[in-house]
Amino acid sequence: SDNTRQHYADIMEAISPQEWQLYIAKQSLSAPGPTKFSYALLKQSPPLIQESLRLITNVCIRLRDVPDTYRKSAIYPIPKVNGATSVSLFRPIALAEIGLKLLTGILTSRITARGKTAATPLFNPGQFGGVFGRSTEDALLMWTNIIESNTITNTPLHTLYADVSAAYDSVTTASKTASYWHAGMPVKFLQLIAALDHNAKATVLTGNSTHRTFP
Repeated sequence: SDNTRQHYADIMEAISPQEWQLYIAKQSLSAPGPTKFSYALLKQSPPLIQESLRLITNVCIRLRDVPDTYRKSAIYPIPKVNGATSVSLFRPIALAEIGLKLLTGILTSRITARGKTAATPLFNPGQFGGVFGRSTEDALLMWTNIIESNTITNTPLHTLYADVSAAYDSVTTASKTASYWHAGMPVKFLQLIAALDHNAKATVLTGNSTHRTFP
């Protein structure tokens, strides 16, 4: 509804120096993107570099677009089992540029904060994956506690395990945009999300070599 969309309108406001520094301070080590510019380097960078990156991020928000560099990522295949040789036995992770990580990370934290006070909660209380500040480790800890409790009390426990194969492997831009629209995100945010996918490219990393870039 229009009221819900208005509730999230401020997620597209410019990032203040205080919000910028607070977000960076909370970030831990993570694998860098193709340019190898990591959070560790950013934290050690001169104030001018950090401020320049903040201004670039604000331009991205204002124009609802990103530099071509942000659309390039590196795909690193992680084997699910030892000695994996089939593509189906690898789990690919995308290593994005730090500018894109900062942009999407701050927007995610804003959406999460606004979602807690929305008339209709943005996330189901039982959702752990993909929620800022929560992780699947929390769910696993709760599950472990339930098993231990039922074991101690000798209480029967019935469980259902459902695994949707490749659930997030082929989500189109149109599908994501429709989902965000349904959730009440502002139009400016939808335009930015669409821009992130436009002409996006990736390079697969295998060992010490790379392969040709693909869309």
